[in-house]
Amino acid sequence: MDKTYEWEVANLPLELQFILECLHPNADPAVIGRRWAGSRLSGEKIIELARHHRVYPSFYLKQKQLMKPVLPKSVLLRLQQDYYANTLMMLRLSAEMQRIVAALAERGIRSLQLKGPVIAYELYGDISQRTSKDLDILVPIEEVDRAEAVLEELGYYDRDPAPRLFNDLKWKTHHSCFEHTSNQTQIELHWRLSPDAVKEVTFEQLWAQRRIYEQTGSPIPYLGPEHLFHYLAGHGARHGWFRLRWLHDIAQLASACEDGGEALLEETRRNGGAAALGQALVLARELFGVAKLPEKLLPLTDSPLVHRLVSCIFPFIQETVTISPIPEDKKMALLYKRYTFMLLTSREKLTHFIGKLYPSSWDAQTLPLPKGLHFLYFPLRPFLYFYRRLKQPRKRVSI
Repeated sequence: MDKTYEWEVANLPLELQFILECLHPNADPAVIGRRWAGSRLSGEKIIELARHHRVYPSFYLKQKQLMKPVLPKSVLLRLQQDYYANTLMMLRLSAEMQRIVAALAERGIRSLQLKGPVIAYELYGDISQRTSKDLDILVPIEEVDRAEAVLEELGYYDRDPAPRLFNDLKWKTHHSCFEHTSNQTQIELHWRLSPDAVKEVTFEQLWAQRRIYEQTGSPIPYLGPEHLFHYLAGHGARHGWFRLRWLHDIAQLASACEDGGEALLEETRRNGGAAALGQALVLARELFGVAKLPEKLLPLTDSPLVHRLVSCIFPFIQETVTISPIPEDKKMALLYKRYTFMLLTSREKLTHFIGKLYPSSWDAQTLPLPKGLHFLYFPLRPFLYFYRRLKQPRKRVSI
């Protein structure tokens, strides 16, 4: 462990330190046993943290593999119940994923899986070892309307429908959320990988390097190895790594990097994301015990910016903060706002500010205007934004 973060790791809840030690790739059963026996760890707290961080499937299997389980039977039983429930959930998502991808393909719409059961199998070799609450599906931006129509045909509805203004798909949003009317399956339909119109790899580039998941009855396209690594690092960084499941994914990817990270470094030079990638690697090493990071990527872990970003994360983990979309606690919300701004490059910060001036669907909801007068949303934009802040002073105001 890098002594730079020794104090931060030592200040994590003891139960979380125990869970992390169990999830290390070379976890020593004897050390785990002594850790449990020599302390007053709370089984209830362990269950709570394993659920919050969504690592309970892997944690349960690690406990099951021990020759002599150290946790009380009551704790193991509840973890086992969670594990079985997650397995059923992942099987249900797998069937729905197959149905949706086939329906999109029948209409000539290309799609890529971003997470979900495909990534669980890719990283852990078994869909039961990772949790997913929904399916994340990426389609070309010009196919969004058609893809949404397909989802509606399959029984889904848009959970937050809003009028679209001036190409705001490009400037203001990157996905929409759908839910099935009867089985409650949730879908996030993406047309970009990240919000705020920052520079990112195009759909055509992603499609050219796609892989095919073949564990179901029909082929399921998903991201190539370098694009998947970058997407997961960027996604986790944007959400402050408040679920350690995302860092567990990074630890799995970093441990399986066969070329020393050369292809990933080349992708970073082309499309950016060095800070998020460096941060993810440092955290995977510090928290999940990845002993040997990909050699070519080591320079990315040494920059002052990466160390500041890593330091920002620990309060979110120590306090078990949920960032959805921002922390409820005012102090944590301010810290998170500063952190996400730090993640952006100078160019991305400029794009971020320009995007703030661009009208959004929320403006149309606040003050509906006939289509012929939509141009007025540009001068009205600051007034509508501050009007929403006054109406919702303690909540995040949609931009």
